[in-house]
Amino acid sequence: MKKNAHQAGLIECGRIGRPVGLAGLMAVEWFAGKSPVQVGDRIISEFTAGKDVREQTITAQRKQGRSFVIRFDGIEDRESAEKMRGAKLFIEANALPRLAAGEHYTHQIVGLDVVTEEGQLLGKIAGIMNNGSHDIYEVIGAPGLKKEILIPAVEGIILSIDLAAERVIVRPLEGMLEE
Repeated sequence: MKKNAHQAGLIECGRIGRPVGLAGLMAVEWFAGKSPVQVGDRIISEFTAGKDVREQTITAQRKQGRSFVIRFDGIEDRESAEKMRGAKLFIEANALPRLAAGEHYTHQIVGLDVVTEEGQLLGKIAGIMNNGSHDIYEVIGAPGLKKEILIPAVEGIILSIDLAAERVIVRPLEGMLEE
């Protein structure tokens, strides 16, 4: 593969952490909190900002505590696993499971405009955090507003998400837009 993973239309779904044991196992953080792949599936790993992109087969996977442990074909020892540390993991968008109505993937939300119900542009969603009970949209403020606006992704504040119009309509809480 010569394109980096983002250019190839792939979705970043996780990142490789430390080696686990001596047999090529690696800790992995799946961004969705659960694995989007199974043993036998192929996944794309990317190192050094797209200069080294590989398609690999998952040969082992298990949940261990709050994280996951995986092994790829050809990664048979701790030294090989250590070389994978920090790699980004990607899957093809069409491999993602369908979501229920009203649910969205992070990659669908990031980059959308955020507008009040009155039509005021607040900015663009730059990222999504989770505080344990709900998501929080990190919005880079439009000119004349706060540099960063944190918007809880909860009913009553998020009024609608319109992917076709590329916008999220919100009802900000009192004081949310003030410095």
